[in-house]
This record gives sequence, C-alpha cells and structure tokens, in this order.
Amino acid sequence: WLESSNTAGFSNQRLIQRYGLASIWFATSGVSNPYAEREFANFPLPGIPGWLSIDNWITNANECAWYGISCDDQGRVKDIELFSNRLTGNFPPEVTLMKDSIVKIDLFDNLIWNPGDEFNAFLGDLSNLMFLYYGSTFFEYDGIPTEIGRLSNLVEYDASYTLYFGPL
Repeated sequence: WLESSNTAGFSNQRLIQRYGLASIWFATSGVSNPYAEREFANFPLPGIPGWLSIDNWITNANECAWYGISCDDQGRVKDIELFSNRLTGNFPPEVTLMKDSIVKIDLFDNLIWNPGDEFNAFLGDLSNLMFLYYGSTFFEYDGIPTEIGRLSNLVEYDASYTLYFGPL
C-alpha cells in the first residue's frame, strides 16, 4: 500500500509515520488470534471481521485525518485513540517509530492479544507517553511489564481487565 500510494514530496518522518500507522492497521484489522476466533466463532460471515470505523485509513488522505488519529501542529501523530473499534490480532511494536511524538494511546475494549515479552516490552520505549489505556484487552504478562516503569511522563495508565497475572 505505501509503495503504491502518492508519497512524492513526503518527508522521511512522514513516510515512517505512515508506515507505523499502516503496521497497526495490517496487524489488527481482521487478524486472527485465539480470543477473536472465540468471539466470532458464530459470526454470520466467515473469518474475523475488520475494524468498526475505518475512515481514511490506508488511503491517500493525510494520516492526521484517519479515524482515531490526532496530530500536533507539525503533523506528527500525538494521539492514537482506537478504543472499542474491534481491533484483533496483535498491537505491533512499530508504533515505537512515532515514540517522539505520541503522548496518548487508547486501545481500551478491543480483541487484541499481546502475550509475553515480545508483545509487551516495546511499550517501555514510548518515552513521551502520558496516557496509556489498554484495559479490557488481551495483553498478557506475568505481572505488569517492568518496561512500564520506564514511562516517566505517564499520568494515566489503565490495564484493568487484561490478562496480566501473578505478583505486581
């Protein structure tokens, strides 16, 4: 998709940002995981359905106009708000490509499954994050990932009703 879209004149920062966001789309829209398969086992159509709201995603529209994306005055992604949007699959570590600008990620109430170190450790790289919400998802870890402690700017954190288990 990115290679075939009209990106002439885009800065490297913007290309990387579009790639990071496209990674979210391709990793979480209609992608299977054990919890999504269980949820949609009796769905009238075959397969795992995609997102509920997809406005402008994976189009030539400016990514700041994509559903759930807010940008700062320099056009850098600052907020990713995809709560209750039927995300499935795994939330990808490519989001860290935008770590210098992202201050909010809201993935609350989705069917994403991020088990173990591989799918949780990258959260600690989001150094400017102030708000992180992924309650009512299937993030899975023994305890809360220690990498969350590296988020020194974090003001609000919601990991309620996830698959975190064991001692805190």
